[in-house]
Amino acid sequence: MKTTARLFMLASVMLLASRAVAEPSIVMSQEIADVAATNSVNIELMNWPDVRFGALDGEVKIGNLAHGGPDVAGFKKVFSQKRKGNQRNPLTIAGYGGLGIVTPAGGGAGTTAFTVGAAFTYEDGQMTLNANPVIEDDGTNSWTDAYLGAFYKLNNRKLGGKVLAVAEVELQLSAPVGVVTENITRLGLRWVPTRNVAVDLNLYDSTSGLQVPGLFRLNIGF
Repeated sequence: MKTTARLFMLASVMLLASRAVAEPSIVMSQEIADVAATNSVNIELMNWPDVRFGALDGEVKIGNLAHGGPDVAGFKKVFSQKRKGNQRNPLTIAGYGGLGIVTPAGGGAGTTAFTVGAAFTYEDGQMTLNANPVIEDDGTNSWTDAYLGAFYKLNNRKLGGKVLAVAEVELQLSAPVGVVTENITRLGLRWVPTRNVAVDLNLYDSTSGLQVPGLFRLNIGF
């Protein structure tokens, strides 16, 4: 039933979507060095709330921490451009941060949640490599992670739109030593049937094995 509802939502969004905007600046679990187009909005429908606004020469984001917990509001900025004059720059760098307030269920003083991270994205033809180190704190616990990803653009004719094969590794580090305490491997696909709909399918996770259909993220842009 849950799978049917998700597929119905996907079909409905594809029918309603028509305006051309940029893809969301997150692929699977990792931030990439990109931001929402100016004056556009990207909304993730499967993991509400995750809303991204293209504004202030960057991206304003409202959403959950990667490890769950409270919502945070933050800002993401690209520091290097994809073009330098007439030459294309293959490496793009972005930084981001966010803050939130955690209010105890029984009342009392609230605590601060935050996230801070960076993204380094290298594009070369059909292949894209990405690194996304991030520190998060939900007011009680803190995490230091490093996401490493590789995206390959597939030549497809049957599905239409763009399809990326995605491989990522999430390294959970102990702070401040930086020793890897856990690593999680994920394999999946990103399907972009129209320019304002993006579907991320997580097909394999090393913690739970093969996942079918594995619907992970559904994004629509306005």
